[in-house]
Amino acid sequence: MKIRLFCVIIVFAFILLPISYAEPVCEFSYKLNRDNTMELLDFYPYPTNFRDTSWKDSKLVAKFYDGNNLETDLVYVLFSFLIPDSMGYRNSIIVSISRPCNSDWKTLKFFYDKKEIYSQQIDDLMCNNNNICENYETSLICSDCAHSSQDGWCELVEDNICDPDCISGDKDCEKDNLILNNEKIESNLNNFIEKEIETSSNSYYLIPLMLLLFLAIFFLYYKHSTKFFNK
Repeated sequence: MKIRLFCVIIVFAFILLPISYAEPVCEFSYKLNRDNTMELLDFYPYPTNFRDTSWKDSKLVAKFYDGNNLETDLVYVLFSFLIPDSMGYRNSIIVSISRPCNSDWKTLKFFYDKKEIYSQQIDDLMCNNNNICENYETSLICSDCAHSSQDGWCELVEDNICDPDCISGDKDCEKDNLILNNEKIESNLNNFIEKEIETSSNSYYLIPLMLLLFLAIFFLYYKHSTKFFNK
């Protein structure tokens, strides 16, 4: 019984292991034109369990190369310019490729029917190591970006830093919002008290003026009454 339980635990551990230690996947999106020209649209790394969904019969192939120009990864890219339910063709389409991020990558090349049609240096795209978090860099794969910084990636970790990329779910942001709300309440209360004090101070200045006005009216009335009775 103990051996069977131990085996079950081992099996579950192996199932959960890749989920717990999912490495970042790098996704590249390109605009592919019918004349075989290409341009980068987006690059986005994210943590997930990678699944190879490439179509190995495709004539469009993407290859990754390291600093020594040695091929490290290969992706068959699924694509079609044909418009569904029509006899027409698009002039351009969007193609995407995904692979587990590799710090050894330097260049990404596309080949159509074994002929190179596009080449791009991607090591600086992933991380240019200039101590500035910019462009497509994120803390997932680049040391230029601090954890929970504004890098397009929401980190749901309790590190006492509110990640500005998180719309919701970051408990540190909830703490900051509570502090900000308390500060706003305190600030509004102080402003109200200051206005009341200012209003009260202004009222104190009006009292002598009102008293002088009353005395002036009383003096004029008394003077007018005296003249009337003396007649």
